[in-house]
Amino acid sequence: MHRILIVILIGLVTACGCHSEPSEAQSTREFVAIQAEQNRRLADLQSQLQSQQTTLNQQRDALETERRELAAKRLRDPVIAEAITAIGTLLACLAPILLTWVVLGRGNQELDAELIADALIADLASGGKSVLLPALQPQPAASRLQVNPHLPSLKESH
Repeated sequence: MHRILIVILIGLVTACGCHSEPSEAQSTREFVAIQAEQNRRLADLQSQLQSQQTTLNQQRDALETERRELAAKRLRDPVIAEAITAIGTLLACLAPILLTWVVLGRGNQELDAELIADALIADLASGGKSVLLPALQPQPAASRLQVNPHLPSLKESH
């Protein structure tokens, strides 16, 4: 019986001593709660990181687009400036030609001939100096006589 009593006693001690379930359950619950809180915080941090990376990617894309636009503008601006210069030079060269064409092509040629004839007749009829035809002005007689060096002069013959 003694043996039975020892076995029962050992069973009771074992059953009572190993049966601290409430404290183990409590610590397990606390561990699970702490782990859940840490998981939630980690998820929040990951979502913040992901949103920051998205914002950073958008800013990088905008910067790259702006860089490409500036590079294209740097290539395009000298070409436009050269084209404007070439067009200005061409217009400057064509201006006298166009002006001459307009002046020559606009008038009635019969009317122009009549006006020129009237001006010449009025100039010749004035009797004085001719403004339009200086070659027709009368020259003094002395200037018309040209002395020939090979001919004897009049003074030497007398």
